[in-house]
Amino acid sequence: MFCRISLLSAFSLFLFVALAPSPASAQSFSPTNTTTTLSGFFTIGNDILYTCRVQVDVSIDANGQAAVTNRSISPGDSTCGSWIEPFGAWALSLDSITQVTATIGFAALGACSGNVTATWNNANSTLTFINQIITGPSAACIVSGGLAADPAITIVP
Repeated sequence: MFCRISLLSAFSLFLFVALAPSPASAQSFSPTNTTTTLSGFFTIGNDILYTCRVQVDVSIDANGQAAVTNRSISPGDSTCGSWIEPFGAWALSLDSITQVTATIGFAALGACSGNVTATWNNANSTLTFINQIITGPSAACIVSGGLAADPAITIVP
């Protein structure tokens, strides 16, 4: 009797796994094996907000995954690029064809860094941050703004 129940359980598990719907394929950037530069303006700060020009160089590998290879901040406001600078490692990971999780950080009135959600628009190849709060080892800051990719890239399912 015990053996029959075990075989029945094993067969049920097999059917469950074999007939279960397959997971959706992961998103990726296109084209692959390319580089692009995301650039635009961010409003960054906590009690006082500053507008800075942000540039992020991104390499897209053969699997369509992004690696941030360089990032810089230059003046919009005069403090940008002097005491408001990129902080920590930056990364982009795809959540869907319209949403990206960005790991970003800034040295401004202390260091703020962490993961935030941004909206991706395939039609104009832009990444938009709206009042994203980044906590950090010594401060929290708010980031809003947009970055456009040149050359253009898209997210594909």
